[in-house]
Amino acid sequence: MTQTRRQAIVTAAPDAQSSTRRRFLAKSVGLGTAFAFGSSFIAAPARAAGNGPFDREMEREATPEHLDDDRERHMPDIMHTLKIHASPDQVYDAIATAEGIRNWWTRDAVLDSKVGGTGEFGFFGRRFIAKVTIEELTPPQRIVWKVANAAWGGDTIVFEVRPEQAGARLSFFHRDFKEADQRYASATTRWGFYLLSLKNYLETGKGSPNPDDADL
Repeated sequence: MTQTRRQAIVTAAPDAQSSTRRRFLAKSVGLGTAFAFGSSFIAAPARAAGNGPFDREMEREATPEHLDDDRERHMPDIMHTLKIHASPDQVYDAIATAEGIRNWWTRDAVLDSKVGGTGEFGFFGRRFIAKVTIEELTPPQRIVWKVANAAWGGDTIVFEVRPEQAGARLSFFHRDFKEADQRYASATTRWGFYLLSLKNYLETGKGSPNPDDADL
C-alpha cells in the first residue's frame, strides 16, 4: 500500500466518524424534542369542559388574557360552594328577599328585591353596615349584587344556584378584592360561617343570623 493511499484512509476515517456522530446527535435531538413535547402533553392533558360554575370560572381565569389581567390587577376572589338539602327555589328565596336573609345573615336587613333595587344590612348594632345594589335576578339560578359602600374590599357578590340530586348546589363568589389582606381574610371566614347558617336554616329551620351568630 502506498504512502499516499494510507494517508487518504487515515484522513477519511475521522470524517466518517464525525459524520456518524452528527447523524447520532441529530437523531438524539429529534427524539429529545419529541419527548419534550410529548411530556408536555402528558403533564397537561386537555381538560374536558365542565358545567359547574367553578369550572366556568377556572376556564375564564385560565385564558391568556385573563392570566395577564390577573398579574396586573392582583384581585383575589372569595369562593365557597356547598350542597343544601332544599329546592333551588327555596335557596333562591332565602337570598333574594329580606325575609329570607333575616333568618341566616342578619336580622337588620332591608332589601328592595328588584333589579336596580338597593339593600342595606346592619351588623353588631349597626357598627358595620353593608349596602348593595341589585344588578341581576334570574330566578332561581343567579343573584348579583354590587357593593355600594366601603363595607368590603370586594365590589361584586354573586350567588349561583343549580339543582343537584334531591337538593341544590350553591356557589358563592365575592370578587374584586384589591389584595389578600386582613379584610379579605375576615370576609372569607364570615361568609363561610353565614353560608353554613343559610344551609342550617333551610335544612333545620334554624340559622345563626347576626346578632345570634358566633363571635368570629
